[in-house]
Order: sequence, then C-alpha cells, then structure tokens
Amino acid sequence: MKAFTALYPSITRGDDSRFTMHRAGCKDIKRESEARSARTDTFEAASIADALAVMIDDELTEMGYYPEDVKVHGCCKKAQDA
Repeated sequence: MKAFTALYPSITRGDDSRFTMHRAGCKDIKRESEARSARTDTFEAASIADALAVMIDDELTEMGYYPEDVKVHGCCKKAQDA
C-alpha cells in the first residue's frame, strides 16, 4: 500500500480548478494547499486507480466529478513504480 494526499481546492482559477493528488510527504503539498486554500486528505491505496476511487467518492460523482478531473502529479507515478 502507498500513501497519497488528495487536495480539494476552495480557490479555483483556470486550469488550477482541478483536484490534485500527490504522494504523501511530497514537498509541494504545503505550498499548493496554502496557495489554493485546499483541504487535504491523506490515505492509503494499492494503486493510483484505487487512490482515485477513494478521492472521487460517491458524493463527488453525484456532483459531476470523475477521476479524469484529478491532476495526478509525477510524485504519485514515481511512488507507484517504486
């Protein structure tokens, strides 16, 4: 299992409006969460696909959001390959 951190922004502008996902512990989480007034949630998942399923739960799906609405940062991909 790998640890991931989801960021749910409250400030949106242009392409920054997407939800984002980092590997837990990534140095960019604090900067991004402060800049976008984002709520963060850290959790474990077996893969990026599983992490996206946790992040985009039934409530967000009902609101019209899907895994494609999440920007998956390179740190997640590196963590999965490790």
